[in-house]
Amino acid sequence: MEIRIFPPKLQEKITLNTVPIYDIWGKVIESHASDKAIELTEIRVGQSTLEVAMRTGLAFYEIVTRNPNDGNQGLDLSKRMLEKAKKWLSKLSNSNYSLDAGTTFDLSIERMSRLIFW
Repeated sequence: MEIRIFPPKLQEKITLNTVPIYDIWGKVIESHASDKAIELTEIRVGQSTLEVAMRTGLAFYEIVTRNPNDGNQGLDLSKRMLEKAKKWLSKLSNSNYSLDAGTTFDLSIERMSRLIFW
């Protein structure tokens, strides 16, 4: 089996133009599916949660809202998407989360209670 990773430089080039409009796209196209996924995972206080490919953090914002005191980790290839997510998350006070640029190959997931892949 061959595994190919989307080249980071190409990823950044593509997201340069999509980040400004991604939240509109996400709310219109993805919100119902992400709301249902969050509901089905039953996220609650006391869990560690990892969202992979978190994009601009629309769903991650809801995850952190449901579990503000424990370890929440967001991962995305694009640093620009992560910057946008930081803006969303800055509205929450006293929340425990981390955002990292990378791929699933960079993960240490032994301590995670919930893994969310979109």
